[in-house]
Amino acid sequence: IHADEAVPADTVTLVAGAGIWQHLAAPSLQLEDIAVLAAMSGDATAANYLLGRVGIDAVNRRMQALGFAQIAILDVFRDRRGPDHAPHFALGTARGFAQMMASLVNAQLVSAGVSAQVGTWLSLNHDLSLVGSSTGLDPFAHDDDPQRLLFVHKTGREPGVRSDAGALAGPHAGVSYALIV
Repeated sequence: IHADEAVPADTVTLVAGAGIWQHLAAPSLQLEDIAVLAAMSGDATAANYLLGRVGIDAVNRRMQALGFAQIAILDVFRDRRGPDHAPHFALGTARGFAQMMASLVNAQLVSAGVSAQVGTWLSLNHDLSLVGSSTGLDPFAHDDDPQRLLFVHKTGREPGVRSDAGALAGPHAGVSYALIV
């Protein structure tokens, strides 16, 4: 797998709702751009494509190997969940998600290079509606904050549920967190 590999848009199954890819006219996207869409905007189509390339079982095995036994991907994102589908995309605990984010910002998630790359993608997330709202960061341009805050996070939602997991660090201290409301 190479980050600059082009993925033809007409080979991808679009998921309505969350995401940007379904609205793009580009005939193809590079794999790295797909990862940015998944991290930055929670793009369901991008996440599904990446899960299809890597495999849900492989992702779950890696999370288990890294010590995140409280987190599991159950299925892809779907426009509609039927009786033959898992009831949710994923399951996890706030503690497990907070520990994962701490590992990420401490460069311990797989490797320092992987941690840095995933952290960069997650720092682009523009949903500051939960914990991010207290930072005063610009939702669309907070990667060059004059206060020197590092904010990496991922929000999620299900009907009636909102979640946010991340890490917020300044020049002198930091904290990882997760909340499910």
